[in-house]
Amino acid sequence: MVLLANRAQLLAGLGRTKEALEDYGAAIAIDPGFPDQYLERGNLLFKLGRHEEAMADFEQAMRAGPPLPEAYYNRAELHAVRGTPGRRWRTWGG
Repeated sequence: MVLLANRAQLLAGLGRTKEALEDYGAAIAIDPGFPDQYLERGNLLFKLGRHEEAMADFEQAMRAGPPLPEAYYNRAELHAVRGTPGRRWRTWGG
């Protein structure tokens, strides 16, 4: 799982986003309880403008494991980008 996630990060950095998303998906399938992969895939989806999918991944990261402040921050940032700023501030509480 870790090797797939690492390769996904490298592929994303090289602009090979389709392959990166496939590797994140494979890493998640191996260990769906590990929140970091949801967070990283959500970050990539956010950059690609796929906001609904990114939001779903950020929220899954928050449910999957120990608190990840970055998932809460990224969800708030996504609310700001989408023009739902009132939700941005409520997002910190879950």
